[in-house]
Parts: sequence; structure tokens; C-alpha cells
Amino acid sequence: MTSQVKTSAHCASNKEVVVRVTNIVTGEQIEEYVLQNGESRELAVWDDRAVTSFERLKEVPAAE
Repeated sequence: MTSQVKTSAHCASNKEVVVRVTNIVTGEQIEEYVLQNGESRELAVWDDRAVTSFERLKEVPAAE
């Protein structure tokens, strides 16, 4: 069986949403991507795959 998972980012301009696809049996990370505010993405999961997401502060480039 396959399931569709849609993640939509609704966050402050200084944050981003990280989405990870992992194998829950082995712990192996299969895919990771970042969404900015207003972006969304849909993906398929099956068998031992799981999707997690979290917000984090964006990295600020170091001043030279």
C-alpha cells in the first residue's frame, strides 16, 4: 500500500521547514528537503518509510 503525504510550510520569514524520509527499520535517511514559507510538496511513502518534519531557524551567512 502506498500513502501520499503533503507538507505545506507556514512559518515566519526567519524559519524553514525540514522534511525527512527515513526507513523506520534501519534508521537510514532516504531523502531530506527544505521548504520555505508558502511552499508545499507531496510525496509517496510505502513499506518501512516514514516522514517527519520540523521548523528550524534559517542559517544566517557569516559576515566577512
